[in-house]
Amino acid sequence: MPYAALCVFAGLRPGTREGEANRLDADLRAGKVLLHSGGVEVRGKAHGVRIAPWGMCGSLKARLEAYPPKPGLWPLDSAPKAERAWEAIRARHGLSADVLRHTAISAMCYSPGASLAQVALAVGNSEPMIRRHYLGRWTAEMTTELWALKPTATG
Repeated sequence: MPYAALCVFAGLRPGTREGEANRLDADLRAGKVLLHSGGVEVRGKAHGVRIAPWGMCGSLKARLEAYPPKPGLWPLDSAPKAERAWEAIRARHGLSADVLRHTAISAMCYSPGASLAQVALAVGNSEPMIRRHYLGRWTAEMTTELWALKPTATG
């Protein structure tokens, strides 16, 4: 749950073998504090650090409280199995590897009071890239609907 939530609400790049998700998982396992009062700390693609602000990440904070990323984003023994299952789901529905990240960025573009520059900083992208690929494919209503999805802990 923490992995999927960070991808779909904070725009985490999803690679589990390398990249942002892998680095975030390793940092959590090393005991690094990544959940701050202002948002989630992510070591980005070019290894620069960015903060994905809570106010632009919908229900992410509530999800991470309901499903804490401890000791990491996924159980150590389940990452390969989970990755294969997710690949099968994506293949069955024709979804790209970055579909959750793209959803997060689209929603952030319509988050209340956020500028495209703030979205670009939050996801480690350029403002022209955000403008070119994400505007016009989403609506403020869709962001509201996505963010209205709340976690339910099932023990």
